[in-house]
Amino acid sequence: MCRSPLKFVIVVACLLLVPKIAAAQSAIAGVARDATGGVLPGVTVEVASPALIEKTRSAVTDQAGQYRVVDLRPGTYSVTFTLSGFATIKREGIVLEANFTAPINVEMRVGALSETVTVAAESPVVDVQNTMRREVVTRELLDTVPTGRDFQTIGNTLPGVTMGRFDVGGNSTAQSGTLVAFGSRGADFQLKIDGMHANNSFGEGWFNGIYHNEAAFQEMSYTVSGGTAENQAAGVSVNMIPRTGGNNFAYEFLGTYANDKFQGANIDDALRARGFNPAAGGLQKLWDANGNIGGPIKRDKVWFFASARNWGFTENVPGVYWLQSNPNIVPPNAEQATDPTKLKSYDGRVTTQLGATRLTGSYSYGPRDRQHFGIEARGGTPESFASYPNKASVTQAKITTTLTPHLLFEAGISRIWWWARLEAQERTRLATCFVAFLQCPAGTDYGDIRKRDLTLAWNYNAPATYGAEYASPRNSYMTSLSYVSGAHNTKIGFMWDTGYRTITTPMNNGGLSQQYRLGVPDSASSRRCRRCRIRRSIAKSASTSRMPGRSAG
Repeated sequence: MCRSPLKFVIVVACLLLVPKIAAAQSAIAGVARDATGGVLPGVTVEVASPALIEKTRSAVTDQAGQYRVVDLRPGTYSVTFTLSGFATIKREGIVLEANFTAPINVEMRVGALSETVTVAAESPVVDVQNTMRREVVTRELLDTVPTGRDFQTIGNTLPGVTMGRFDVGGNSTAQSGTLVAFGSRGADFQLKIDGMHANNSFGEGWFNGIYHNEAAFQEMSYTVSGGTAENQAAGVSVNMIPRTGGNNFAYEFLGTYANDKFQGANIDDALRARGFNPAAGGLQKLWDANGNIGGPIKRDKVWFFASARNWGFTENVPGVYWLQSNPNIVPPNAEQATDPTKLKSYDGRVTTQLGATRLTGSYSYGPRDRQHFGIEARGGTPESFASYPNKASVTQAKITTTLTPHLLFEAGISRIWWWARLEAQERTRLATCFVAFLQCPAGTDYGDIRKRDLTLAWNYNAPATYGAEYASPRNSYMTSLSYVSGAHNTKIGFMWDTGYRTITTPMNNGGLSQQYRLGVPDSASSRRCRRCRIRRSIAKSASTSRMPGRSAG
């Protein structure tokens, strides 16, 4: 990462001079012919849509009668073909999806100059100019299909795509993961916003860290095989197309809520007789409040879109209780474990058109708080898992300009910032002694120590690590230059990602972990001593031992 203003200026200057591979959105292309089948050069092709801030965009067919209009936002388009001496042809109702080239061919006949033929037909469904396998989830589907309202659970509804974990109604939305398809690796997953990277530097670069507001996006395009040169890996690639507002002010609100009264159970008396407890697990509550507003700052010039979302869930963890030293024994008056998570997202985007140049800027901030990080695996009690608050943001800026009727220039910067901290539970008794245990002053000790039963593979009493902090900023720079002819779109460019990750892990509560076998002290481990044997006298009487932490059992 550039650490001085001078280096940053040099980098940006180089990026503006060196073209790079970038992800254009969509295009409309085709051939204009006359009634005899001959090609028609010089036909003016004008595409129009409310999705375009400049309203219309045009091209002219070449000597082969071919045209191509690129860098189109997803939306509903009309295409008008005009040539002197021929009747004007207008195609309406063309629904253009993300990362799709719609083939629109036309046959023009001789006619009066004032004659216009309007054709309303179904939108093309086959892209004959791309070989990649992609699935697009439109805004209509996003609003209709019941999911957890994130790119993972939405992708899980597509053929051949899986998120690697089971989800019901969004109960896994707070657990960052990847999508795989047809044997791909989860580590090869890529997430993009408007064609720019939105992963941070943890893992192998697949970790997204931020939990996005689904309502801030118009479409989500999933490339599951046969990706383009823009994809750095062979895994699933998701490109989320942001919403931009429009010339009319619009707002919407969505609210959902559920609790244990909204779920059923197919539990009969035979299962109850065998000891199955239907109340042991299941949903405690789930909520989602989401509001959006968008419109013009200046009509046909500057648009804005803003959204805020507050959502989360709390689940009961079956068979797990506080201070439970044995997973097979429920302590008296035990309090059942829960897995609560709270998420928020604040998103804003501004789009402006200055002649042939479009500028966009966006910011997204998403804090999350998960009270018992990792407890869903049922490997221990709630107090043995640290609280896990984290924060993340995505800042993006992009410029797209038409230099000539055949040259399209794009450049953008995407900055992803992610921070997290592991914290002890409020019930955890912290250390009051920070020297060798036998030298601790009277009345001081190492506090609550993580305990693990090796035979039962069970953790309890306290987290092993807390106070640790994680940070991962990542900057992605992109710039590209596209040559657009009637038949082809040739693109060259440059990609450069910089970033780093830091992990700070302090020594807490002596850095110790006590290990037992069916409640009998076995050994202790620490960062200084990976496995230190405990005197046999401890096994005889834990109450008289000098083993730090709560008594065994």
